[in-house]
Amino acid sequence: MKRQIIFLITVVFTLNVNAQNIEGSKQYFQQAKAQLENMLSDKEKPNYEKTIFTIENAWYDNQIDKANFDNAMNKHIEAIQELIKNNYDEKEIKQKPSLLITQHEIKDQYMQALTNWAIYTYITSPTLFVDNKDTNTISFHRPYKYSTTDPMATTNWQNSQVVNLNNTHQGNCYALASFFKILSDRLNSDATLCTAPSHIYISHKDDNGTDYNIELGSKYFPGTGMISALTYTTDLAIKSGISQKKLNTKQSIALCLVYLAKGYQHKFSNT
Repeated sequence: MKRQIIFLITVVFTLNVNAQNIEGSKQYFQQAKAQLENMLSDKEKPNYEKTIFTIENAWYDNQIDKANFDNAMNKHIEAIQELIKNNYDEKEIKQKPSLLITQHEIKDQYMQALTNWAIYTYITSPTLFVDNKDTNTISFHRPYKYSTTDPMATTNWQNSQVVNLNNTHQGNCYALASFFKILSDRLNSDATLCTAPSHIYISHKDDNGTDYNIELGSKYFPGTGMISALTYTTDLAIKSGISQKKLNTKQSIALCLVYLAKGYQHKFSNT
């Protein structure tokens, strides 16, 4: 009888501890929601990278090391800047100044396009980098792959996360596009997130100032017509701004609120 009582007390204690842990985990999501709302209401400066870190940190019970996250991003930036430096060529600038655009604006346009090319190359292609020029130490950078087996992150929600993308080099379209956006914001290359039904992709201007779409999962550069066909987008959805819409920073943060809610649902659906 005593053993049964002790067992029951142990079970009740364990259930109480688990319940407290769950409530504590839920609180991290509430805190993340409040911080994103502060950005949307201008109580805090909107920042997409900080937003991504906030919603993913909530998933991991605020256990992500911010210093490690920043160090990883800094290393990515250094590698991309090396690609930019090695591929910069003013002879490639073909556009001429006119009443509509100055030489300085043309050069800025070229630099932004080159930067976005470097980000795309870094994400999608295997690359060799010289780590030490004195010893010719070379490192190999693996490309990031699209999660073809779990594109909607329905089986594993981590497939939608930039942190997991850094660790595994695999993620869905949201993780890949968010990674591109973070790198673009750091390098001031003016790339934006765009929406389509069940899909996120990147848009930026090429060296002639023309909009250019990047589909990181397939590594293609589809036009709006192809995106419409692949995502079953209606003309009404495009006209109303629901689909193929370039998101500004606040709209991108609002999208992250949706993913925060989805993460909450995935984590606590059985509690």
